[in-house]
Amino acid sequence: MIVVTDREAEVTELSNLQENQLWIGVAFTLILVGFLIYAFNKAQNLSAGQHTILKFLASLCAAFAGAAIAGSALFNLHRVEGGTDLAISGTAGFALFFVVWIFFPKPPETPSYPDGFNFSVPTGWTFQETVDAIVGRDRAFVKYTGFRPEELKAKLKRWEISCPSALDAVKQVGTLAAAGPDTIRDYIVTLENSTYIITIK
Repeated sequence: MIVVTDREAEVTELSNLQENQLWIGVAFTLILVGFLIYAFNKAQNLSAGQHTILKFLASLCAAFAGAAIAGSALFNLHRVEGGTDLAISGTAGFALFFVVWIFFPKPPETPSYPDGFNFSVPTGWTFQETVDAIVGRDRAFVKYTGFRPEELKAKLKRWEISCPSALDAVKQVGTLAAAGPDTIRDYIVTLENSTYIITIK
């Protein structure tokens, strides 16, 4: 007859709990890596808000993974950054959150043209709507030559356009259309007497 003492039962239960925590931690780690790979390949250019959300989610997943894998283990980091002593300590999950948050890569700086033209393309706008809005801000007219109806109605992805002039902005708009039937053929843009003439090549 085998007698299991309370101490042995407690150790077995603790061992099972640690094993479950380990698998949960591994799962969060895989989710983190998969999410970052997906986000890196999916988004061509993250806005400042999207970058902040990605940074927070990456930090949160790292915290969960660290807490589940290492449990209550303590973490200490001491580093000199720009002449400032930086020290982080705490449980592994808490500390990993701040490590990822602080050292998460900064987004590349988007060229800004304070005296040029800056325009935000909202989600779901068509090619024609966007060009009309850009030309309208320049108090000009627009003439489309050689475009198919589906090209004018092609949906564009949300984007931040920053360039020297409205003429350059109109030249860039066509690249925001999705591939496939909504693809916009190459076109040229000329400005004559306050009228933007957009012609398919």
